Amino acid sequence: MGIVSMAARAHDNAATRAYKWLHRHFPRFVDCRPIDILADVRAAGFQNLAFESMSIWGLQVMAVTAQRPFGRVAENPGAD
Repeated sequence: MGIVSMAARAHDNAATRAYKWLHRHFPRFVDCRPIDILADVRAAGFQNLAFESMSIWGLQVMAVTAQRPFGRVAENPGAD
C-alpha cells in the first residue's frame, strides 16, 4: 500500500500554520489536514514501512509504503 499525506509535526512552519488556518475557516475548500501517518499505518497492523519526508510548496508531506503481514485477513473487507 502507498500513501502520501500532509505530515503532522511537533512544530509547524509558516506554510503549515497558514494551511491549518484556512482548513479551520474554509473546510469545504481546504479539506485535508496533517496526520501522523506512520503511527496510523503501524496501528492498522501494516509493516515493512518505507517512508520519505519532503516539502511541497512549504507544506511537510510524507510518502509511506507498507504491507500487511502475510496471511492476515482484513477485519472489515469492505473497507480495503
